[in-house]
Amino acid sequence: TTLKYDPDTSNPLYFWQLYSLLGYDKVHKIISMFYQSIFNDKNKDNQWFKNAFVKIGSLQHHIRTQVAFWLDAFGAGRKYHGGDFRLDYHHRYNALDVMNQKGAKLWMEYMRNTLDSKKVDLTADPRVRPAIGEFLKLMMNKYAHDFKFNADELEY
Repeated sequence: TTLKYDPDTSNPLYFWQLYSLLGYDKVHKIISMFYQSIFNDKNKDNQWFKNAFVKIGSLQHHIRTQVAFWLDAFGAGRKYHGGDFRLDYHHRYNALDVMNQKGAKLWMEYMRNTLDSKKVDLTADPRVRPAIGEFLKLMMNKYAHDFKFNADELEY
């Protein structure tokens, strides 16, 4: 397969082809809305989660780095500098408070709400949402393995 998506919707769409379909602006919108929902959450039960992100960096910092990560994974070329080492280091030493079952479940809740929002344009291609779901499932399974939690019950 290539990094370019096939417009024939009867053929599979892989997450590493998403950049060729979504482009920068749509990915940026998804990530911006996702982190804004975390940073703007007033629910007291979720403050521990929000605080974990606030202590790491600004809203713009999170948007910038996550957009780079998604663009890299979605086939836009090397955008996320540091690769797996940086990702592992970040999760072990900066984001450890959320790298658990409770954090994964809440992270996915924010992400599902974002992806399913009418304000997000995933294009008319019905393969986009499932392809993003497969990417999220792959990453959550990696984190579950690395941080010893169960990703089987997460909703993508």
